Amino acid sequence: MRKIGVILLPILLLILIIFITWDRPASEFTIPASTNATILTDEDDLEEDIASQNMTPASYIISPSGEKAEIIKLSNSNHENHTVSLTKHNLHIYNTEKPITIIHIFATWCVPCIGEIPYLNDLQTKYADDLFITGVLVNDNIDPTQLDIFIAKNKINYFISQNDNNTFLVERIATMLALPLEFSIPLTLIFVEGNYFTHYEGSVPVEMIEYDLEQAKELLQKR
Repeated sequence: MRKIGVILLPILLLILIIFITWDRPASEFTIPASTNATILTDEDDLEEDIASQNMTPASYIISPSGEKAEIIKLSNSNHENHTVSLTKHNLHIYNTEKPITIIHIFATWCVPCIGEIPYLNDLQTKYADDLFITGVLVNDNIDPTQLDIFIAKNKINYFISQNDNNTFLVERIATMLALPLEFSIPLTLIFVEGNYFTHYEGSVPVEMIEYDLEQAKELLQKR
């Protein structure tokens, strides 16, 4: 009888360990109460979830696949908002149905950045059906009134984000691209359906950006 007990005890312990460590379905993942995380069950309800929970820039969601995505809320001088979810390699902007996104990190005092604005205006017009462009101000203390004047002067036809969350987003993008936090601007990134596609450090010819946009459209057509 003792021999049976000696044999069964390790087996029972092994079964107990397997039960405790067994991977649960992603939908059952729980987050410690001390974090700012929420469980994402339906991406269509993300905006409502964020609003109801007053999520901060340091908040994050857990997708059904178990992937962690940080949440950043961008806003312009007209109090229009866009919510961004950001992982290590992906960036998705909600409130827009456009499959291609350009993030243009710039400052109003940056001469090369200003030089790219007319090109971005043209691209936003030419690819209006597929493209969403957002300018993200960084290291720029321009007040909202002066920013409105700057936007009008340069006839900017795309979204410009000016809030405290910009720095948070830019730091995460620098990490994504393995850049130092004090990188040179302008910095321009292209995402296709939320997936990183390419980026440009400094000023580049508009023909290069347009070529990549055409490649991105071809990629979408093949999917």
